Amino acid sequence: MKKLTREQVEVRRRWTEALRSGEYQQGIRFLNKDGRFCCLGVLCEVSGVHKKRHPDGETMYEGWTCILPGSMVEAAGLCSGLGYLGLNGSPSLTELNDSNDFTFDEIADVIDLDTLMRQDGAL
Repeated sequence: MKKLTREQVEVRRRWTEALRSGEYQQGIRFLNKDGRFCCLGVLCEVSGVHKKRHPDGETMYEGWTCILPGSMVEAAGLCSGLGYLGLNGSPSLTELNDSNDFTFDEIADVIDLDTLMRQDGAL
């Protein structure tokens, strides 16, 4: 797994800060539906990704409603639109958010650990 750039570290810092802020209500299955966010939807929000809201309550970010746009995958140093951090066998951030009942605070801790390991070149 390659090291993160300074820019990617900063994107992640803003993201985890937002996840811990209490400003975002956690939801599942969609980046943002009816004001409830997946952890990846919070990333889109804090990064100012172009969005379009549909009458059914879903918000599209660069045309996507359920997975992260490619621009954000790169910006945050992720391995896929599902939020894989790249650790072999580890669940994606989407899985932690939707299936494993992780809170935003717990997801932020996972992101911070990955960031620390990849900043120091430990992986």
